[in-house]
Amino acid sequence: MKYIANDEFAVRYMAEHRDEMIRDIRTLVAIDSAKGEAAPGAPFGPGPRKALDAALEIGRRMGFSVRNIDGYCGEITWEAGEEKVAALCHLDIVPIGEGWTRDPLGKSPMEGSLLYGRGSEDNKGPAMATLYALAALKASGYQPKRTLQLIVGCDEECGMSDMVEYLKRVPAPKYAFSPDAGFPAVHGEKGFVKGTFTYTYREPSAVKELYAGIQVNVVPHHAYAVLQGMQAASMPPAPYITVTQEGEDVRIAALGEPAHAADPGNGRNAIGLLMQYLALVLPMGDGALPGIGYIAQSLGTAYDGAGVGVACSDAVSGALTLNVGILRGDAASLTIRIDIRNPVTCDQVKNAEILQASFHKAGFTGEATSQPPLYLPLDHPLVKALHDVYTTVTGDTRPPVTMGGGTYARALPCAVAYGPGMPGYGGGGAHGADERVDIDMLQKAGQVYFHAFAALSEL
Repeated sequence: MKYIANDEFAVRYMAEHRDEMIRDIRTLVAIDSAKGEAAPGAPFGPGPRKALDAALEIGRRMGFSVRNIDGYCGEITWEAGEEKVAALCHLDIVPIGEGWTRDPLGKSPMEGSLLYGRGSEDNKGPAMATLYALAALKASGYQPKRTLQLIVGCDEECGMSDMVEYLKRVPAPKYAFSPDAGFPAVHGEKGFVKGTFTYTYREPSAVKELYAGIQVNVVPHHAYAVLQGMQAASMPPAPYITVTQEGEDVRIAALGEPAHAADPGNGRNAIGLLMQYLALVLPMGDGALPGIGYIAQSLGTAYDGAGVGVACSDAVSGALTLNVGILRGDAASLTIRIDIRNPVTCDQVKNAEILQASFHKAGFTGEATSQPPLYLPLDHPLVKALHDVYTTVTGDTRPPVTMGGGTYARALPCAVAYGPGMPGYGGGGAHGADERVDIDMLQKAGQVYFHAFAALSEL
């Protein structure tokens, strides 16, 4: 591929505006933009709306036209033609959670090129790198053939309803990419299966409370149970389990390791640990035991779905993964929520039916739903163009990949996830403690996005 725009200018612009970009990332990371209670003009709560206002103000300061789409998302636009090319990033975050050793709102000093904070990598840092790449292209004198945009959304982490509302109001871009994954390009994203199941006790139970998880797409870090009428001294020790006597009650706490639900093997599921321990210590005949025992035996800490009959894999995207992300319970019932990432060529509708049937057979109520995967073949013009750009800029010739994560790309008719992750840089911890982004990586990604906007403008 030959460069369409001035590569030397891109490198120089990103370097000269590095400190400014860091300040803008910090501005966004300082906002706790986890989903909250809806309000007028803020359908996902005050945090996401505050982040949206801040991002649009940054775009306005940089000379772009901006538009707030009813609080669902926003556009930062370089007008040039009727057809549009867009990058899509999100400003909402998963809840901050526990276990941080640096300030989760980005106030800790940078450590080398690493900036810490919830949303720094997922996805506020990449949003700013993309915006600065667009500003660099505009400053270079390049004249695009299509309108170029950064679309910033507010509900990516909780279902992408923002994109549903956006597409009701605005035509979809002709081509799009989402800087919410890794390079060289992600031409496939696994399908989703989500399940919510409740077990109502048929007999009295020692269980008073069960609690774990705050978001289904995060491997839960902590889980606990409160039991009545039992003695901590009679309970056996177990790895990652703490048992304490609290008056007439016993509190059992399980310690997991957080991770993204797309890669549950990187974590340790506290719900599975707790269910396995409770199945061991609850007395025979306890009303909660059949439900807890089924979860412990069929799911436990495994994440392949074999215990509930949905395990599968394909050559394109690998194996199915399953995460039990949320647990709630009291003296009458317990409820779990499940997040499955289904391989792109496996039938997600069938797996939702199998999952639901397995829980119904075990005495649970509830349902499972599914969403289709994203898949574009390797020879699709969008995939080829973006891969060519990345290869030319970096010299990295790895082929496009698939992944278990879900991005805004799946919400649009012609889009893929594209960067900013690449070999040789730091960063990581998305959805976990001490999330961080590598500013050096964002600088390089900005160079890639500079050329990607130009290439898609002329595709």
